Amino acid sequence: MAYPTVLERSHVLPLLPATGGPTSLPLTFLDLPWLFFHPSRRIFFYDYPHPASHFTAAALPHLKSSLSLALSLFYPLAGHLHAAPPRRPTISSSPTTAGVSLTVAESDDDFHDVSHNDDARWSAQRAARRFRHLVPALASCRGQQQEQATPVMAIQITLFPASGFSVGIAYQHVAADERTFNNFLKAWAAFCSAISGLRGQYPADSTPMINPPVFDRSIIREVPALEQRFLHDWWKHSYRPVQSDTLDSTAVRSDTLDSTAVRSTFVVGPAQMELVRSWITRHCEANNGLALPVHLSPYVLACALLWVVRLRTHFHLPPTTAGKDESESNRAAAAAAVEGPSYFGFIAGGITRIDYPVPAAYFGNCVGFGRAEAAARELLGEAGILHAARAIGGAIKRLDRSVLEGAEEWVAEWREMAESDGLHIVVVGSPKVDFYGTNFGWGRPRKVEEVSIDWTGAVSLHQSRDVAGAMEVGLSLPTAKMDTFRRLFKDCLVQILK
Repeated sequence: MAYPTVLERSHVLPLLPATGGPTSLPLTFLDLPWLFFHPSRRIFFYDYPHPASHFTAAALPHLKSSLSLALSLFYPLAGHLHAAPPRRPTISSSPTTAGVSLTVAESDDDFHDVSHNDDARWSAQRAARRFRHLVPALASCRGQQQEQATPVMAIQITLFPASGFSVGIAYQHVAADERTFNNFLKAWAAFCSAISGLRGQYPADSTPMINPPVFDRSIIREVPALEQRFLHDWWKHSYRPVQSDTLDSTAVRSDTLDSTAVRSTFVVGPAQMELVRSWITRHCEANNGLALPVHLSPYVLACALLWVVRLRTHFHLPPTTAGKDESESNRAAAAAAVEGPSYFGFIAGGITRIDYPVPAAYFGNCVGFGRAEAAARELLGEAGILHAARAIGGAIKRLDRSVLEGAEEWVAEWREMAESDGLHIVVVGSPKVDFYGTNFGWGRPRKVEEVSIDWTGAVSLHQSRDVAGAMEVGLSLPTAKMDTFRRLFKDCLVQILK
């Protein structure tokens, strides 16, 4: 696979200097936990069946100028993160340093194959390395007094001549949750659509209806104990942002990650969710009237299915050419692990759960960390989906009562899950965020991919493009494990039908 050819690199500045808010934005206690995690890396694929010359003349200028307009509103995204201990982490977006790195590249890869959901016409599995070079690196730099500063966001637009283009965005979750990021995307797309419709002209009286972000940090009420806990953890371990040049750009621009990893997307639709619901109901009725799980929302049903299948994939022991002693040793280790707990981690929206009003346009993070727990042996048993649904539903109910309950352990718990190599499952993304509504003027995205799961081992979960009420589940796994997951996913649904 040939890497995309870089056509140009530029620095896009906000069209207007930041107004209506501070140029230095401190992190709230809800932002601070994200200092410990990898940046989000997301790709949006768009159909554009025109020659390269047409794209560079007609589309690219509009994408650039509208990006400049959007950054004028969401100017912290054009800033830098300063997070070196012992100073309090902040985002700085001063007029002299603000801007976003924009890379324009061209790829000879098969656009329709790389941007398609699983389909008989295209590869069911695609090599993960085909996606990693469609997102940019977030390389750190040195600012005043040699303090390390890391860009909040970087963008790469990759052209697939006569087929389409992709918009790859790397951004630091510590600056913005998915709701905020989606608000920025919608602003950028609205500006671009308006400019395209006006053939490049943009009179002042034609501004699209865009709700400007709210930067007032006092909206998030301080919780000093949590703030000090997160800062202490950050300073104690002397963590640099995982987005630093030594960790991030090297990984993105090489094949140091698993070269056998493949990506695949599974759509869990309303029909499959209803099958899971019906099976749970029948199972409870057939077993002396067991109580139903407290919360059987579509999200819980889809996640329960995902948790069970992913855990079964982890413990699946395919035929091996290893010697008898080694094979028995592997099985003994797996049997011992089954005795322990399995965790399911997810992101919980905070705007509807926190006990004071937070506007939807608030800029920053307003989410909590959820973690469900169940015995691995129970999840692997006949009633695994029931136990999974009961655990996830219970965790959501606890968050509904108090989204900050147990927050002091968020970082430790999530690091434990991230380092488990399959025993624990982490889901990123939300089916409530409409990324497929991001239309720059040439139609909705053909496909949205969350590339950061290559680094984190998490599973992505997003709203489906084509099936109302469905969810797209994205995975990045070694080929053998992906084959196992695909088979067990189908087997699980077949068993539910019985």
